[in-house]
Amino acid sequence: MRPAAGYKWHFGDQQLRHVAWKATPAPAVQLSTRGLTPAQKAALDELDLIISSVSGPAHPEVWADEALEDREEWRLIRKAAQDLIQATG
Repeated sequence: MRPAAGYKWHFGDQQLRHVAWKATPAPAVQLSTRGLTPAQKAALDELDLIISSVSGPAHPEVWADEALEDREEWRLIRKAAQDLIQATG
């Protein structure tokens, strides 16, 4: 999962938080869906769609630490991730 543009994940003090950076953001990663069942691909596409809809500089509030617990977007992301894990068995 990519943080919003202009941020990167920082692992420190056993806590995941975002910090500003000045480098150009990495290009989006294109995953191969070869070998996935239709249900697995649908679950992956759903997760990707949700994350893409809240990524980028227009949505910094979604990437704030407190948002992980409070925002509906993160509930939907967690649900879609659980669905993907279940689909992959």
